[in-house]
Amino acid sequence: MKITRVLHGIAWLVLSLWLVIWVWEGLFGTDVTDSILPFNVPFVSPMPGVLVGTAWGCLMTFTPGLFSDKPRVSKRKATELAIGQVIKADSTGLTVNDVPQYDIFVRVMPAMGSEFIGQLRTLIGSAERELLEKNTPIPVRFNPEH
Repeated sequence: MKITRVLHGIAWLVLSLWLVIWVWEGLFGTDVTDSILPFNVPFVSPMPGVLVGTAWGCLMTFTPGLFSDKPRVSKRKATELAIGQVIKADSTGLTVNDVPQYDIFVRVMPAMGSEFIGQLRTLIGSAERELLEKNTPIPVRFNPEH
């Protein structure tokens, strides 16, 4: 277990306990001058509670999991580039922010191996629509294991 997670847990526990006692004394205490909490200045300001609550909120927001030692890198499968020809591009009828979605069927011709037909469903804007004409060559990245 990392030391940062342990320290984070201890700090969260201490601040949570402080806030629970502060709220309990505020709701059910009869005399605000008698408190078991440190930094309690009665009748002056609620600043210690605000500062402890802010620190508690920061601990809840910035958890140690966000600052891990290992970078989050997605593992990519072995990919190859090939030339593909558009066979057919049909609109699915769905539009997102006035950009239509298309089913694109592509004949992929890899350097090694036999050709195959692949399908891609994606949003295509009006600027890229002319690339979807039949027999238009496009670069394709594919996984040779599939």
